[in-house]
Order: sequence, then C-alpha cells, then structure tokens
Amino acid sequence: MFPLRVLCVLLFLLPPAFAQDPWPVPGAEMRFKAKIVSQPTTPDAGIIVTLPNGGALPGPFPSATVIDSAGHQVHSECLWNNPQEGYAIVLSSSAAAGPLWIYLSGSPAPTNPWTPASTLHPSLLLYTRVGHSSMSAARNLAAESPPARGVRMGQVPFIADSHNLFGSSDNYVSYYTGWINIPESGDIFLGTISEDGSTVLIDGATAADWPGMHSFRDGLTGRMGNTLPLAKGPHRIQYFQFFQSPPDGKPMAELIWRLPSMGRDALPRVPRKDNFLHSGRARITSAETRSGLPPAVFDLRPLSYMDFADQFVDLFEFSLPLSDQYKDCAIDWAFSDGFHAHGPLVLWPVIRGTPPSVTLTISGNHGASSGTRLVYPDTLPRGASVNNPIARRDYAQALLNRLLGAPPRSSPSNPASNWPPAFWAILPQIVQGGGEARDLLAFLFQHCSAGLASLSLDDRTRLGGIYYDELKEDKTTALAVLKTVAAAEKDPAAQFLWQLKVVDFLLFEAGDIPAARHAAQSLRIDTFHGGKHDAELQLIALGDVERMAANIDAATRYYTTAQALYKKTARPPVAAFAGFSDPDPNPAPPSKDGIVITAADTQDADWRKRAVLQNSYYTQVKNLLDQDELGDARDKLDAWQIEFPLSKLEGDYTLAESEYAIKFADFNRAQRILKTYRLRVDLSAQLAEVMQLEWTCDAALQRPADIKELATDIKKRFPDLPLATEADKALHGDLPQPNSP
Repeated sequence: MFPLRVLCVLLFLLPPAFAQDPWPVPGAEMRFKAKIVSQPTTPDAGIIVTLPNGGALPGPFPSATVIDSAGHQVHSECLWNNPQEGYAIVLSSSAAAGPLWIYLSGSPAPTNPWTPASTLHPSLLLYTRVGHSSMSAARNLAAESPPARGVRMGQVPFIADSHNLFGSSDNYVSYYTGWINIPESGDIFLGTISEDGSTVLIDGATAADWPGMHSFRDGLTGRMGNTLPLAKGPHRIQYFQFFQSPPDGKPMAELIWRLPSMGRDALPRVPRKDNFLHSGRARITSAETRSGLPPAVFDLRPLSYMDFADQFVDLFEFSLPLSDQYKDCAIDWAFSDGFHAHGPLVLWPVIRGTPPSVTLTISGNHGASSGTRLVYPDTLPRGASVNNPIARRDYAQALLNRLLGAPPRSSPSNPASNWPPAFWAILPQIVQGGGEARDLLAFLFQHCSAGLASLSLDDRTRLGGIYYDELKEDKTTALAVLKTVAAAEKDPAAQFLWQLKVVDFLLFEAGDIPAARHAAQSLRIDTFHGGKHDAELQLIALGDVERMAANIDAATRYYTTAQALYKKTARPPVAAFAGFSDPDPNPAPPSKDGIVITAADTQDADWRKRAVLQNSYYTQVKNLLDQDELGDARDKLDAWQIEFPLSKLEGDYTLAESEYAIKFADFNRAQRILKTYRLRVDLSAQLAEVMQLEWTCDAALQRPADIKELATDIKKRFPDLPLATEADKALHGDLPQPNSP
C-alpha cells in the first residue's frame, strides 16, 4: 500500500559489483530494486509496486520495464500516475525467487495502462480526488487511464470507510475497483450505505444507485440496492461515491450484500477483507540514477495521531532508509509553510486538514536533486495513547523539530509564535517526565516564554516542575538556567514558582542551607497577581529549609501555619509573610516519631477523615511511580504538600519524595531527605523502609563514610533485619555496589 519505504542509494557509493552491473534497458534513467513482500490471493491479481514520485521520476510520464532476477522481462501495466505523488504498476507473478528490477524511462504519453480487458485483475484499489464533488466527477475517475494529476491511489482491504483515506474528507469523490468473490450461486442482494450519492456496478451492470445528496442513515435498512442472479466466483466490482460536506454531514461509503444463506429477512452485511481478491505487494529496497545524481525519492509515513482541541495532530516520519549511503550528502526537508528540517529521518507534526507540501533536496558530489509531495495520511494511522512513553517521546521530538525549523519570520523571542492551538493542547498530555521531553522543555522554557503564557498557570506549573526535574541533573548549569528562566518569566505567579525552584535547588541539590534560607526569606508575593496559594508555598519552602537544617521546631511552626492557612482556619494578612520572622509564637512541640498533630487539626471533627486521605496520597504516588507516570506523581506530591504540609515531617511523605527523586537517578537528593528523617526519628512504622532506601542511595553514590555510618545505625536499631547482614559486611570493608539490596 502506498507509500512504500524507499532506499535511496547513490550510484558512486554502491558496492563495486553492483555499480558495474550493465543497464539492460536502453534509455532507462533510473532503476529500483524491489522485494516481493506478499503474494496475491490468486495469480491473476498480480503484484503491485508503488514508487514515490514528487518530481523525482523520469517524465512527463514514467515508462517501466521490469526484469526479474533470472534476467527475464516481467509483464507490467500502469495503474496510477500522479507526478506530485507517485506511480504504480501491477506485475505478472514471476517464477524467479530473487528481487525485481524496475527500469524507468521518460515518455511523452502514458504507456501500457491497465484496462478492464487485461488478464491481470488488480484488487482492491481506491482512487480519490478532492475538489469538485458529484457523481459524474466520481465516474470520471474510472474513465481516466491511468488516473491523472491530482488523484490519490492505494490498496484497501474492503469497501467500508467513513472518511477519505487519501486526503481531506471535505468535498471529495472516491472510486473503488477490484474483484469480489461470490461464495455461493443464487440471488445476491448488493446495496450501498453512503453519504452523499453512490453507485455500485457488478460486472459493468448497475446493482445499486442512490443518487443525490442525502444522509447515510436511510441506507442502514438495506433498501438501497437490488437482487441479482450471480454465479459463484470472482466478479468485477466498482463503487463510486461523492461527498459535498454539508454542515452536519458525515461521509460514508459502504458496500453491503445479502447472500442466500443469510436468509431473506436478514439485514445485509459489509463484505470483509477475505471476500475480495487482493494483489500482492513489492517493497522498494534501493534506487539509483544512471547519471549518479542522488534520487530524491523518500518515504512519507503517518505513524499515529492524537485528537485534542477538536483537531487531529498527525505524526509523520520522513525517511531515507539505509541513510548511511548519504553520509556525504546534505539532506534538507523544506515545508511549504516555511519550516525546515535536516537529516535522513525526521519526525514532524501536522494538523490534519491543512496539509503542507514537503520538498526533499539531496546535495552530493554529483549535484543535487529534489522531490516534492503533499503531507497527509495515505492510510488512517492508529491513535496514539498518552500512556505510551514511546509515543510521548516521538510527539515531543516532532514538536521540537518544528521549533528548531521555524522560518526566519518567526519572532526571535518566541519561535512557537505560530504554533496552532492543537500543539499547545497536546503539550501537557505528552510531557510526563522521565527524560522523554527534556530537550523540548528546555527549548520552550529558555526560548518561548511568551508562547508558554498561552497555557493555563496549572499546566505551566506542571510542565515547569517536570522541566526542573530534568534540568537539575546538570548541577553545574542548573542554577544559572533556573535564575534566567525565572527572570524571563513575565507572569508574577509563574515567576514566583520558578523562584521557589531556586530555593529547592539550593536546598536539596546544592545542599547550601544558608543560601536556600536567604532565597526563601527573600521571596516576595504579588498580592494582586500572585497564585492563590503563594503564601502557603512560601511557608512550606521555609519549613523545608528548617527541616533539612534539623530545626524541627521551626519547621513545625512553618508547616503548621501553612496547613492552617490552606484550610482557612487562620489566615494572617499576606503582608505578614514578607521576610518572615516566626509566624507562630506558640508552636506545638515537635514529635520524635515525626508525627505531628496540632491543635488546629484536633479542633476539626473531620481530622480522622483527613488522616485517611493523607495516607492515601502515598499509595497514589507509589502506584504512579510504579507505572512511570512521573508527571502525575509530581502532581500528587504537589497536592499532598499544599494540603498537608505537616506530612513532610512524616515517613510516608519522606519515602514518596525520595522514591520520586530516585526515578530521576537523583540519589543525592533522596539520600539527604532520608538521612535527615532517620537522624531525628527514634522509631516509626516507616523507619526500616527509610533505611533500606537510604542504603540504596549510599550504594549508588559510593560514599564509604555515609555507608558505614548508616550500617552502624542499622545494626543498632534493627539487628534482626536481613539488611543488618549487609550492614555487617560493610563495616568489615565489603561495601555495597550500586543496585545492591
């Protein structure tokens, strides 16, 4: 089925034995090597080969001569020639086991077109054309031999479609042609379900005719057709349909039948794939020109689609298979909307319904060649799931490619200025963390702050959190980038959140508690434009600083005030939080087991319900981490800390934030958090698990002093646990290795 992957091989780079082969067809300008990948259901259905064109093939009409591996010429007939898209031929089956060679010459007129009188019965084919839509326009497709400029063609499994497989579904005509295998002799009902008009021919005679513009629903009753006496075996089937895009219309083209064995009162059914003859298929494996110019034929393949904001975003792959043959060539993809991409394989996002064209230019030592094709699905691609990390990675790469290939007219401060709304809509969906979109997020936050402003603050906050997790892996540059991004942010609420990340980095990544304390105390809340929980977040940041400094009394006061403020049981004026002295002169005493229940908690009759909800957060975060849904896990941690800041003194939150950090291989951060908790807690339900996780971090970091200190504590507190055996080994010099238990 069109399109096929094409091997673009320079003649001067081919192995000597191949390059010295004679060209047995005089005047041939180009040749392709093809491999048969599927056989026809019957020999007379033949083998179909489709060659991408776009101006790369000899013209104005290519003329094909096919030679098999035994050196014999194979009979071929032309099925399709669209200079903007491709050229297809059907071949007689060859007894030779090896590859086929297709030699192309230029001809002033079509040569050897397929006709109904041929002994070859290619099936099942669909031709479509967008533009003038009427039954006469649909019938004209069958009169052209072969179908000419502007027509799309491909092999299809059956006649049952609710859209145009080969282009826009607005104002188009379609023509299906092939052979249907009647399984039993007798009176056969053949009908149509269509929107708009349709006509069905069997062996050239009209079997069903439903003219005019109408809804497909009346055809569901099986009334639009006729009963004909037909013999068992193959019969030529032709199906014509047009669609004129009324405001509430939905295109439909379905052939239906009722066989005698189904019963007189049964509703007709759609014949499936096995009821049609099908041609075999050959795949192109190499191409070369006699002149040595690199042939600019390429594969344009729709991989999948996503549907957001009432628009389909199709993901395409443009490729030159075995691209190492082009290692000395410059490869440029130029899109009609001004964008560019480079390299032998490019992923690209396209809004369905507004297809651009793409021009491939390959420049080598022997010169340059170009080919141009429209970019839209030749067959409907599969839907992509945002739960699939590979799909998320591919869409992220495609969006980044479009950013990098922005035309010069784009705003220098915002290369995403011409992004359609659907791209912004899919962005928060495809970015989940785990490195899938690191480069895309870096480009957006460092070069497209104005574009990001089109997202909601919640989406920007979420994306910013994921980007921060990716960014902080590079400890040498992360702080400078963070400060630059914060300074470039124009929205006060978003800028405040980036400043909080500066505090976080100084505290958990750099381990610079004085600098983190100063940064947290220096935060200023914009009372008019700030986020609705900025005051609580600043209090939590100050609490984090004191927690990591082992000042548990002060941390408890900050967290208690933040929790009360969030629940609106006590809301001091916002101005009181600028610079922060101590927000609570009578703090609750700290608890050595890390569990703190304050007066504000016990005054609420529902505190037990809140405790259940608080405990459920850990389960949710753990499940998301197990599924590698890192973005959603980050969201849960953020919701947990703002609703229950005092949880940050407890074992469950300590484990959750540490396990999240470990997912990013941030063992340094996790070790600091776990160790701080362990040293201040005498006993808790989570302490043994905390020690086990800290042991994993110490093993990954390979810090002998930390390992031995932890080993001593393990043997003291949990001498009967299996981990104590490993601790004893470490104290005798057998230190654990990364990934050890």
